Amino acid sequence: MVLPSDPLERVRTGMQVVDTTGHPLGQVARVQLPSPRVVHPPDSDIIDEMASVVPAPPEMSEADAQFDIIGPSPLGHDPAGLPDLPDPWRAHLEQVGFIEVDGPDVDEVERFVPADHLQEVGEDRVVVRPRAT
Repeated sequence: MVLPSDPLERVRTGMQVVDTTGHPLGQVARVQLPSPRVVHPPDSDIIDEMASVVPAPPEMSEADAQFDIIGPSPLGHDPAGLPDLPDPWRAHLEQVGFIEVDGPDVDEVERFVPADHLQEVGEDRVVVRPRAT
């Protein structure tokens, strides 16, 4: 049996999350892998081609009053589902991936632990390093 080499890939929803002293922080509510990096050759005109093909989005300001719109809007939609976080912190979480911790003593920002702060991933618990302030 081959285990994933990336510690984030071994984390599962519901695992216990503790700090380096063993103090419980909560449980893993969500695992978000890093955003895939798309690299285009330097001479690629794909962005220019897409810009000329993609139509403008439809006007939806009055649609909400007429019927319920199902699903997230592609405009302004946050695929990582992050709350209003400082841009550098948000970018880091999206770049390296993260776990979301559900616990009584974690606030909005502390709920999100970047993958590079996972010290150890065991069979039933995750040990996280403290964030540098």
